[in-house]
Amino acid sequence: MADNEKSGWTGSWTTTASVMDGIVLDGQTIRMIAHTSIGGRKLRVRLSNAYG
Repeated sequence: MADNEKSGWTGSWTTTASVMDGIVLDGQTIRMIAHTSIGGRKLRVRLSNAYG
């Protein structure tokens, strides 16, 4: 049984639309609105800084 089936979670994903080529953001904060592809009563978020 998949992990989401055991826990009752439904998978969804989103990305923010941005092009940040060559921009240095050391010591900066970025706030972006991200809309998910499905709704629900609870939210579990995993953030990644894979490119930074």
